Order: sequence, then C-alpha cells, then structure tokens
Amino acid sequence: MATIDKINEALAEMQNDLAKLQHYTGEIGKAQTAATEVVKVSREYVISFQQRVKEIGILMDDASQDFKAKCNSASLELNTTSTNFQKGINDAKKSLSEVGVELSNVALKVNTLAQKIDSIDIEGHFNRVYSGLQSISEEQSKIAVILKQEMASGFDQAQIFNQKNRKLIYVAIIISLLLTGVSVYSAFLK
Repeated sequence: MATIDKINEALAEMQNDLAKLQHYTGEIGKAQTAATEVVKVSREYVISFQQRVKEIGILMDDASQDFKAKCNSASLELNTTSTNFQKGINDAKKSLSEVGVELSNVALKVNTLAQKIDSIDIEGHFNRVYSGLQSISEEQSKIAVILKQEMASGFDQAQIFNQKNRKLIYVAIIISLLLTGVSVYSAFLK
C-alpha cells in the first residue's frame, strides 16, 4: 500500500494543484478580460483625448486669430489716436506761440504807451492852462473896469461912445475868446 497510497497521495496533491491551476487560470482569464477591457477603454480614452486636444487646438487657433485681429485693430486705433493727439499738441503749441507773440506785441505797445504817458507833464499842462485862463480873466476884468469907467463919464457921450463901445465890447469878447483858445491850445502843445 505504500505505492498505491503514495500514488493516491500524489494524485490528490496533483488534483489540489490542478484545482489551484484552474483557479488561477480563471483568475488569469478574468485578468485577461479586465486587461482587454482596460485596453479597450484606454483606446477610447486616447481617441477621445486626441479629439479633445484637436478641438482645443482649433479653438486656440481661432482665439489666436481673433486676438491677433483685435490687437491689430487696437494698434491701428492707438496709432490713429496717437497721431491725432500729437496733431492736437502741435496745434496747441502753434496757437500758444502765436498768442505769445501777440502778447509780446501788446506788452511792447503798453510799455511804449506807458513811457509816453510818463513823459507827459500833465500837471504842468494844467498849470499852464490855469495860468493862461487867469491872465485872460485879468484882462477881461481890466476891460470890464475900463468899460464901466467909460460908461460912467457921461450919458451924452454914452450914445456916441455906445456905438464905439459896442465895437469895443465885441472886439474885447473876440480877443478874450481868441486868447483863451490860444492859451489852451499852446498849453497842450507844450
């Protein structure tokens, strides 16, 4: 029995080993199915990933073109604005320069006028006019005194003298007016 038992024992061990092998074969089959499923899902993922990358690339390309167009448009607008701004600055500088020249001319004229005004002796002119008017007034007073004296000398002579006196009065008035005008005129000429 030793041989049969040993054979049976070896067969039992082989059967155990075969059961283990079947178990592992089943597990390997499951692993193979799982691996096949993983490969299938991985392929689908890679295809989906490639499609998404392609879509993202197209979107990025479109966005890049749009960004370039916006940059070009903004650059053109900025250039136009800069040109207009520079033109405005140049126009303002030109206007300020012209205003500065005009202000300089006005200041020069004001200074010249101020010098002329300062050189005029206004008080002296008024003093000369006043002196001239005073001397005319004195002459008029003298003529009035003479006329009164002449009128007082007699009534008879008054009629004769009246005609002469009228002429004399007219001459005296004309002379006093002429003297006044000449004095005023000469005072302003000095």
